[in-house]
Amino acid sequence: DWQPSLTTEQAPVPANVTLKGSTLSWDNSDYALLWAICKDGCVVAFTTSPTYDVTEPGAYTVRAANEAGGLSQESGSVVVTNELPTGVKEVRGKVENTKSGAYDLLGRNVNTQTKKGLFVLDGRKVVVK
Repeated sequence: DWQPSLTTEQAPVPANVTLKGSTLSWDNSDYALLWAICKDGCVVAFTTSPTYDVTEPGAYTVRAANEAGGLSQESGSVVVTNELPTGVKEVRGKVENTKSGAYDLLGRNVNTQTKKGLFVLDGRKVVVK
């Protein structure tokens, strides 16, 4: 009774793709296992819900995936401009390093006086020979 053609049948193109606030949404489909979110022609995320929160400007499209992982054609494009509806227009500031001391590249605290190698010492990369 197994019919491989049903598993590999192309999922329908997502319909009614819209942007409301910062949420991209589209019609749900029983034939889509998940959806691929594309920004400027490149896949940026996958979701099992027919919504996606947009965080940066670009041209967004959605593609549905079938049970075998095959993707549908792209939906119509939704263009998000520089001013996202989140109210955040620009983020400025510098993150200060709060850790002091010596750490290896795995983030473990080490004593550089007894070891040779590459370390992070007070926020800077240092080679101890």
